[in-house]
Amino acid sequence: MDLIVVFSILFITVGLIIWTTFFIRYIFYESYLFLRAGPFRSKIMYEDIMKVKQTNDIFTGYRLLSSKEAIEIFYKTGKFGSVKISPAEKQKFITELKKHCPHTEIEASLTIN
Repeated sequence: MDLIVVFSILFITVGLIIWTTFFIRYIFYESYLFLRAGPFRSKIMYEDIMKVKQTNDIFTGYRLLSSKEAIEIFYKTGKFGSVKISPAEKQKFITELKKHCPHTEIEASLTIN
């Protein structure tokens, strides 16, 4: 019986890690950016986004260890003040974000030259 409990906990934990790591979506809606990684979700209103910068802190955020260069989005309503993401197509993401957030300060290293 103890072995069943241990394997059940292990299976659930591994499943949660896989779900959170590999099933990530960044969706641009009309008035907000929606981020989803497994059971974790963030809805960020465009007017709340203040600044976007590049970060090398890959140990936290919505794509743990998948990229050495992530993007940190600072916004007014965040529990921690920012969220770190690493979209597969970073330039396409930044271009789309600029369309929705023309007021946002975007670090020069993230813009297309």
